[in-house]
Amino acid sequence: MSAAYATDELRLLARLSGTALPPSLDSTWHAGDEMVADVVAARVLLARGAVSLGGPNALRVTAAVDQIFSPLRQATTILEIECRVAGSGTRREIAAWCGEGGVHLVEREPDVWQLNACGSRPELADLLPAADVALDTAFTLPAFVFDRVRLHHQAGEPLVAADLLNGVAERAVFLSALDNQRTEVVIRAAHRIDDDTFALDELWWLDCGAAGLWRLITSPDGDNAPTVAVCAVRVEDLRTAIAELETPV
Repeated sequence: MSAAYATDELRLLARLSGTALPPSLDSTWHAGDEMVADVVAARVLLARGAVSLGGPNALRVTAAVDQIFSPLRQATTILEIECRVAGSGTRREIAAWCGEGGVHLVEREPDVWQLNACGSRPELADLLPAADVALDTAFTLPAFVFDRVRLHHQAGEPLVAADLLNGVAERAVFLSALDNQRTEVVIRAAHRIDDDTFALDELWWLDCGAAGLWRLITSPDGDNAPTVAVCAVRVEDLRTAIAELETPV
């Protein structure tokens, strides 16, 4: 089965199927607005035959929809991938699988997702560049400083960004590398521990072409002073990190 759904429709289908969407697809609606969004989504899904009336004011998903949501409901691993390509926008996809198969969601346009059954995991190594550059640079910044550096760089304010880095040479190398950024990749993995608990991990890097590969490591959630560690890495380093990400703890 293959079908396209808006995010609001996916959220309602997931709820009716007894599961929930990954965090990146959680609704940003306020409580009252989400109820309105649910009503609109329900009308669309009824018209498409994806849900049916199961009693007074009750909805239920069709057997075909329930079957394709089963891997998400029983998933042992969920992978979320965001790939931002300079000049081409962001590509997002989500893959979830269990012993009985998998489901693959690809955002084909903003907030519209193509939903397909799949038999295998996505090849994360395909996201890696073919060649890399040897660099030896690593430093850590407060998260808010890192965010401001990138914001000012993207706004065409390199002097402001450089000032935030206090003129430290290794930080200047990274700032210069941002001029050559080609892609930004974020992979989030959730491995099921028990019925209600997942172990979460993230791999985040920038491909700056001839200016190197840069891995970005955020401090754990709940840190009172969050930081971002910036490390120049090789392709093989990322290949190892991907293998660790795909393997349950």
